[in-house]
This record gives sequence, structure tokens and C-alpha cells, in this order.
Amino acid sequence: MPFFAPAGRSLQTLLFAFIIGILNNFYQAYSSYYSISAAQSLQNFLNVSYAARGVELSEGKLLWLWSFNLNSLYIGNILGTVFTSWLCEHFGRKMILLLSNCGIFGASFFSTLAIVFLLPELFLISRIFGALLSSLNFCAFALFVIEFPSTKLRGLVIFVSGVCYNVVANIGMLLGMDVLLGQNLEILIGFGMVPSFFGILTSIALEETPKFLLLNRENTEKALKALQFYQGDSVDQKRALAEIVKEKQKNEEKQRPILQMLRELFTQRHLRY
Repeated sequence: MPFFAPAGRSLQTLLFAFIIGILNNFYQAYSSYYSISAAQSLQNFLNVSYAARGVELSEGKLLWLWSFNLNSLYIGNILGTVFTSWLCEHFGRKMILLLSNCGIFGASFFSTLAIVFLLPELFLISRIFGALLSSLNFCAFALFVIEFPSTKLRGLVIFVSGVCYNVVANIGMLLGMDVLLGQNLEILIGFGMVPSFFGILTSIALEETPKFLLLNRENTEKALKALQFYQGDSVDQKRALAEIVKEKQKNEEKQRPILQMLRELFTQRHLRY
């Protein structure tokens, strides 16, 4: 078993959750917040890029271009959310984490190239692409942190993972200040490749979640191996698998058609207020 396997140990499980939380939340939070503190440098990049082509941007055009670049992350997030559920259920949490980290690394790389070679269009496209993949990554990670820990540690693991976003957001805001990396956009943006690279390495080393292996792949042997990796001997593994199956059965019993739920939403006043 790898040395970083949580194996049900409380402190190691929380440290594990913190590390993978930082690595997998990094692009989403970092790119959102360095854009705010390094706003002047990014606007200068747009001005210089178009000036090099002989195009002078008016104040209004610059504002529109800057606003579009700033909000391009939301476009990617919306596009990524559309496919998240299907991809996670068909390919698994581990595979989506791995592929999205690879794509995010590429997006950070091309964003850096865009700064170096004064290519604002490439910068915009790479931000949208990175946001799309970070949306996939974020949703796969959310499923992952819910499914890998034992029940007694699940709430704490989710809390630690949520804190990671705030930690990275503060890192992005601080590094984007002029006194740090705000005036050196190549390094500021290129720095995002570092956690993505380590995110790829950790994703390779992870086991798929026991719940996905048991319910989606119907592979009890691999599910037991994953339980040993994440929860060790802290739980009765066969009983834990039985609980997963029981939980699925309860959820299926509670499922109702979407049209019925919509009808109840519009006909029952207490559901709307």
C-alpha cells in the first residue's frame, strides 16, 4: 500500500483530503482571484497586444474585452457542468480527476504562452477551456470526498476540502498583487501548472472510490481493495459494502419522476417559500 494511503487513520485522512483538495481546487480558485488583484496588468496586456497589431483600443472596448475575459470562467463552468454527471458515472471519479488535471495543465500552459506572445484570443480560449475542465474536476472531486472516507470522518473531510478553496483563493489574490507577481504575468499564470502537475501524479496513484467500483462496475474485489486503501481496518469492510448497497436501494425507492417533482413545486405553496 502506498505511504500516502489514508487507511482509515484520522489525521492521515484529513491531511490526504487537504492535499488533494488544494491540488484539485487550485485552478478554479486561483484563476478567479489573481484576475482581480492583477487586473491592471491584465488590462495592460490587452492594450499592448492590440497595439502591437496597430489596433488602438478605446476605453469602452477595453472595458468590454476585460469584462469578457474576467467572466469567461463562468462560460467554461456552465459548459463543464452539462457533461459532469454523465462523465463521472461512466468513467469514474479517478479518471475524470486525472483527465481534467491533464487538461488544466495544458490550459495553464497555453495561457502562459498567450501572455508571452501577446495572443489575447489564445488567453481567452485557454481560460474557457480551463474553466470547463475545472468544473468537471470540481464535481468529480466533490463526489470523491463524499465517497472515499468512512462515515465518521465524512463531515470533517468535506469541511477540510471546502477550506482548501478559500486557501487557494487567498494565494491567488496575494500573488496577484504588484508587490509579488502581479507585474509578472508569465510567472503568475505559469505558476498554476505546478499544482496541476502534482494533481496528475496524485490522481494516478489514487484508487477509485469503493462506491463507484461496487455500484457502477460491480467489482467487489476492487471495491474491497479501495476500502482497504481509504479506510483500512477501521471498518468492517464487508459490512461497509453492504451499507453502500442498502443506501443505493433506499435512494432508488425515494426517486420520483422529474415531472412529478416539478408539479409539486408549482402546486404546493410551502415548497416555494
